[in-house]
Formats: sequence, structure tokens, C-alpha cells
Amino acid sequence: MIHGNRKKGSISWTNSLAAVAVTLLTWTAAQAEEIIGTEKIYTAEKLRTLSSIAVASGIGYVELRSVNPATDPWDVKPNEKLLIPDRHILPRNLQPGFTVNIGDMRLYYKGKTEGEIRSWPIGIGREGRRTPVGAMTVTELRENPTWRPTRRMRELDPDLPAAVPPGPNNPLGKYAVRIGWDGYVLHGTNKEPGVGRRVSSGCVRLYDKAIEEVFNLAKVGMPVTLIDEPLKVGWDGKAVYLEAHPTGPQADQIELTGKFDPSPADLSEIQRTAVAKAEAHGLSRIDWAAFDRIIQERRGLPEKIAE
Repeated sequence: MIHGNRKKGSISWTNSLAAVAVTLLTWTAAQAEEIIGTEKIYTAEKLRTLSSIAVASGIGYVELRSVNPATDPWDVKPNEKLLIPDRHILPRNLQPGFTVNIGDMRLYYKGKTEGEIRSWPIGIGREGRRTPVGAMTVTELRENPTWRPTRRMRELDPDLPAAVPPGPNNPLGKYAVRIGWDGYVLHGTNKEPGVGRRVSSGCVRLYDKAIEEVFNLAKVGMPVTLIDEPLKVGWDGKAVYLEAHPTGPQADQIELTGKFDPSPADLSEIQRTAVAKAEAHGLSRIDWAAFDRIIQERRGLPEKIAE
């Protein structure tokens, strides 16, 4: 169980990098109804690591490395330019409440009014402790929670304490949103480089600023839907786009080496979705060469396949 007291407060969304505003993706009318955010360029001012840039810019580590494969993750040179991938196609049939998309390692929020949509990068469960899919609801909100490892966690690691009080050593960070399943929580973290990776025991971790925003949006009883949708198709008012993310094992490979082994996949469903989307907007042709390239590269960016 998580213990603590809930206390709402004001939030200041000032990014730590003046050149890049990527902590929060916000709907705008110009971006139409299925794609949010914009891609930006970050120029390194001093010697940095890719992980530190991901944390500072509010982007997940794997998604940042996926779109900058030539960058040395341990040695980002001054004046080196990086693409910050904060433009995303929304998951299909996005409903009011929270949606955890394991496939792109992002959390989405849709409000009750049109255009109230936001998104944040997340860390998810590692292999063997995968974050599950299903329909849940918010059951509890705690500020400054106490972390109590599950019995399974303590069986695997007997050195774990029975409880960790609030503070810098607490892996839940400053806020926790329980979602019904025993032991599964949307929470902050004391290890921000883990956001955008498959490293948790199944919970969903967010950057400190992101979880504070989530905490203030959440209400007990609000729906939380967990899906696995790595391939997405969307319309921006002029063209149809495809966005392809690496599978779980491929994401692990990208984290370690920056590359991944292509694996065969059944693409019939996403192909039908692309055709239906194009036809719905009066387009008769799909650029199948672009479609195949996007699937093979899996860079996690919306890329045009029909206009």
C-alpha cells in the first residue's frame, strides 16, 4: 500500500532547456485531430551524454536515440544537432482519461473538452515484468508516497526493505497514482534516466514535472487504459502519416547499441488501417515504398505515406 497525503498545487511548466519545449505535448487547432506536437532541433552547448539531454528536454531515452542513431550516446559534442521527437500520432480511438501506450512508451491524457490532449514519455516494465494491458481506473492518489515492495520483489531481492519512506531514495518520487491492479502505479522516480526505457517492475514511471501534471489531472474513478500499439496511422489535415516504434526487444537493443535486428511481423492490420484512412480523406494511393521503409527503420516519427 502507498501512504501519504494528497495536496494539489500550482505548476510551472518551464523547461530546463530554453531552446526546446518538449515536456508537454499540447493540442493546437493547426495540428488537426490526430497528430500532436512538433519536432525540434537541439544544439548541444557543451559536452553532454544523450541520457542527460533526454532528461533535460523531457524526452524518453529510446525515442531520442532512435531518431539520432549516429550520435555517440556518451559523447555528444558541442554544437552537435539532435532531433527532438515530440510530434506523435494519437493512439486509435483515444478515450477521455489516461491511456498508457506500451508500444510507443508514452502516456496520453484526453479531457472532456475537444482539443484537451497531452502526452508524456514513460518508463515501463522490463522483459519478464512487462507492464500489462487492459482497462483500469484511478483508485488512489498519494503525494510523498511510501514505497512498499511487493512480496514478489522481495523474493527476487531479499535485501529490499519492507518500506521506503518519502525522500530521495524513494523510487516512486513525489507523486503516485494507483490504477487498480495490485502493485501497479503511475509514479515519479528518483532515477529519471529510466524514463523512456523498459526498466521497471511493471509500473509506469514519469519525469518529476510530468507526474505532477498527471497527478493534478487525475481523479479517483478516471479511466486508465493500457494498450500496446507500436504502429499508428494518423491524419494532419493534409496527409496520412505512419509512425512506427521498435518492439520491446528492439527497444532494448537500441538502448544498448543504437541498432536493432529487424523481425518479421504481420502488417496486414496496419496496412488496412492506412488504406482506410487514405480513402476516408479522398486519397487513392499509398506510398508503399515509404510505408515499408518506415516499418523497417522504426524511428518513432510520423512520416508521410499519402497526400
